[in-house]
Amino acid sequence: MALRIEFHPRGEAAVPDRTYRVIVRGRLSPGLVAAFEDFEAADVDQGLTHLVGTVPDQEALHRLFRVLSDLNIELVSVNPVSEK
Repeated sequence: MALRIEFHPRGEAAVPDRTYRVIVRGRLSPGLVAAFEDFEAADVDQGLTHLVGTVPDQEALHRLFRVLSDLNIELVSVNPVSEK
């Protein structure tokens, strides 16, 4: 069974999704990146992986943080992506 990490609750989101750039230390394997639903590796540079994706609310963002922590993946920074 493949690992799958879903951050969107089933059904309609009460608020619009927000896009974030999450930077973690190390190079994540393509399989691990694929497990983070709604996120993709936007860049891998200087030993950091940049994940960009959407979350529906703060609770989902905190779930992402817990999953990263549980996997011993060091969180470097989290920033909202400005909409143009």
